[in-house]
Amino acid sequence: MYQTIDLFHFSCILKIFHTLFNWNTTVHVFVHKAKNLSSTQNSVFTQMTEYKLGRIEVCLKVGKLIEQQVDVIVCSGPQDLQLKNGGMAEALLKAAGAGIQTECHKKYPQGINYGEIAITDGYDLPCKFVYHGAIPKWASTCTPTPKQSLKEFVTNCLEEANKHKMTKTLAMPTLGTGSLEYPPDEVAEVMAKCIEDFDKKHPQTELTRITIVAYNLDKKWQTVQKAFLSTLQVTNPSLISQGPVSSVVTQKTECELGRIEVCLKVGELIEQQVDVIVCSGPQDLQLKNGGMAEALLKAAGAGIQTECHKKYPQGINYGEIAITDGYDLPCKFVYHGTIPKWASTCTPTPKQSLKEFVTNCLEEANKHKMTKTLAMPTLGTGSLEYPPDEVAEVMAECIEDFDKKHPQTELTRITIVAYNLDKKWQTVQNVAFLSTLQVTNPTLISQGPASSVVTQKTEFKLGRIEVCLKVGKLIEQQVDVIVCSGPQDLQLKNGGMAEALLKAAGAGIQTECHKKYPQGINYGEIAITDGYDLPCKFVYHGAIPKWASTCTPTPKQSLKEFVTNCLEEANKHKMTKTLAMPTLGTGSLEYPPDEVAEVMAECIEDFDKKHPQTELTRITIVAYNLDKKWQTVQKAFLSALKMTNPTLISQGLTSSASSLSSKKVNSKQYFQDLYASTPISPSYWTKYTSNKTLAIWNTSFSQSAFHVVDVKIANPVIYKAIEDLALRTWQPLFVGKGVDSVGLDQLGYTKIKITKIERLENPHLFEEYWKYREKIFLKAAQSGVLKPLGQIPAVKKGDVLTTATADASLQVEIYPGINEHYLFHGTQPELIQNIHTQGMDGRVANSPSFGRGVYCAESSTKSDQYADPKTHRDLKKKKMLLVRACLGEMFIRTDTVNKYAYTRPPCQSCHQDRCIDATHSSRFFDSIVVDGNWNFREFILYDNKACYPEYLITYKRI
Repeated sequence: MYQTIDLFHFSCILKIFHTLFNWNTTVHVFVHKAKNLSSTQNSVFTQMTEYKLGRIEVCLKVGKLIEQQVDVIVCSGPQDLQLKNGGMAEALLKAAGAGIQTECHKKYPQGINYGEIAITDGYDLPCKFVYHGAIPKWASTCTPTPKQSLKEFVTNCLEEANKHKMTKTLAMPTLGTGSLEYPPDEVAEVMAKCIEDFDKKHPQTELTRITIVAYNLDKKWQTVQKAFLSTLQVTNPSLISQGPVSSVVTQKTECELGRIEVCLKVGELIEQQVDVIVCSGPQDLQLKNGGMAEALLKAAGAGIQTECHKKYPQGINYGEIAITDGYDLPCKFVYHGTIPKWASTCTPTPKQSLKEFVTNCLEEANKHKMTKTLAMPTLGTGSLEYPPDEVAEVMAECIEDFDKKHPQTELTRITIVAYNLDKKWQTVQNVAFLSTLQVTNPTLISQGPASSVVTQKTEFKLGRIEVCLKVGKLIEQQVDVIVCSGPQDLQLKNGGMAEALLKAAGAGIQTECHKKYPQGINYGEIAITDGYDLPCKFVYHGAIPKWASTCTPTPKQSLKEFVTNCLEEANKHKMTKTLAMPTLGTGSLEYPPDEVAEVMAECIEDFDKKHPQTELTRITIVAYNLDKKWQTVQKAFLSALKMTNPTLISQGLTSSASSLSSKKVNSKQYFQDLYASTPISPSYWTKYTSNKTLAIWNTSFSQSAFHVVDVKIANPVIYKAIEDLALRTWQPLFVGKGVDSVGLDQLGYTKIKITKIERLENPHLFEEYWKYREKIFLKAAQSGVLKPLGQIPAVKKGDVLTTATADASLQVEIYPGINEHYLFHGTQPELIQNIHTQGMDGRVANSPSFGRGVYCAESSTKSDQYADPKTHRDLKKKKMLLVRACLGEMFIRTDTVNKYAYTRPPCQSCHQDRCIDATHSSRFFDSIVVDGNWNFREFILYDNKACYPEYLITYKRI
């Protein structure tokens, strides 16, 4: 889907844009960036080119076949349908799952002949069906020939798709151009001819879009692509876009005039799928006598002429409009008009007639509440010889005046079509319309020099999730879910963005809020309603406090909780694939854009790691384009998203070149700043809050002061996160197994039930933990991010299970860059009071295998072994702790047979805990992880201050 472009192809793209848009200044910026990108190869652009072969849209795309979201995926493989034995078929098998192979064997036990197709379900692929086929090697001397087999296969696929009326989209690879060694130009010629023949044979087919995918990991994909580009252009006179061979791109430019989106498009008016098409022609409405009107008559059918004669027997005057149905055109209505030649000396003047005609069209569209989209040509710029700059000026002025006059209009999108077979379309588009639209529109969606009027949209990937950063309006996003923040009482009319949402959605959304949430919501929570008149299924309403608030939880934590809740809620509903949210809090709530961007990116990344199978695959973040500081907000997000994401899909303009923040996560400077920061309590503490330093708190209270909070009451989200963590890391197969679980197998339980969770707020203990953690921050500031457990060669069981499993809401103010993790620790109830006041002390451990330290676990099953004495096991309520543990640099002990009582973590040079070699550096490990043949790993901390007993979990064995 996404292909890294080398310097040569990058410069070709620049030439395209220079030709089409005259982006002189932008080209200089891009060329400078290209020189850097060619060496780093970190700029991944979407490669996609579109054409029309007859009525069928053909999209040539560089990417992976198995990622195409279509009705049908076509794949070639071996004749016996043993998918694991064919390159592309093998990749398809891995993505789809074993069921697809089973179906192949069941339905086609004898396999298939060359050119035939086998049809299966799509299983885990993003399609309904897969058409499997087989073609011989190009060098084969079989009959039919390889070329004939290819033609038969492609034809059979198209014919089969046509039989099923719900099949509208199909994707196929550049068949045979890989290991079968088919010449790309031959394949391109065959496939193009098959599609053209199919289009002629089936003028009413519902198969209207075919995607041809060149595999982006194939070394010769550029050769394949060039062959298809050349062939498709040669065979297709009705190419969507214009230009030389190298500039085959879809030509479409978008801007905003007030609240109305204006799309300048190169193509044919009669193909625009809108509510209304506007067309100019002769005064007597004899459509066959006017160039554009004649083309419209042919496309619409004779009925449109009959209606014109019946309703307007006298014709119309200049500037007036006649209204008919759309008939066979892809619109509801046609507005017919007439304007005089530019050189005419009539009254009103040609310019006045043009203005009157455009204004009448807009006013008429506004009368009909269901009319939201309208397309009109660049009126008069053809045989009537109107100067393009004059036409552009008039049309832009009319649209702006209309927008000011009708702030509540439902007409929100106007497409202006430059005829692509008009020789002077580039002059019409470039010199006149692009220039005029930008001059008259201060709220232009895109950035750049005067000639670069493009939609500002930048796309990334955070893990498996596509993130689109867009400048525009939240209420216009066509997604499954729109996220909006507003007041806690859900009185939508009292909150800027919420008020705009209320106006767009209608009163029903407010009624539902009051009915379902009469008490409103707390900060960070969400309220869910239908989308009503918004272009979405649902709206997630939330509330966050002002940035300057001193509330608990803090504004930043509330923001993180809100975003996390939205993503988790979307994940629960399997049909929710797309979600749009604003740059939360960056308006009147005064949240710093860089902080918001960092939180949102982190939440998305955490969500992606937690839910690898989620159906929520695309998130749009919308920066409001009428906000004066939207550029600042956009830059912050571009920086944060790029910072956290090495798999950037597309590059923006100048703003995407922003240098990374000096506080880039896990940079040395980041750790330096953390090392230098003042010790404070976690932002979510409720008694010893973070508005005072720990030093101040500790000078005000005795050494034994602490506070216990019932988490279920204080923060239900965190309660659920901890409960889930304990249950997800529970491993029933190991209950009663191992030396330390003696007696448990007699109790007959396999599960636990959480009954209570409490949080310990002890400022003295936390200050000691903070100061220990400072030393690890300093180490990371000097050497960089510390190696995570899963990346240490000796490790057998991968990353820390608790961190890999925990909900993002539990990761607030946890620093995995220094290997800070939550881990379990089993203890007996009578020791809890001492732990709350004194902390955890490994010196009192009873002869442990690897020395006296604090032993922690990543599985709640392991910690359960220590909840009661081996000689007095029972099913009464038990306790275990969830502790913050700062592991730092970890020594991996794989020998679990021979016990060794470490006094401290060993030297990094000789691995001895009692190192006396002066030639060794003074650098020691910070903790030990025992990762051998035991059921569970042991995490051992030899400094009591390296862990903090933050949560106490009460549970029952069941």
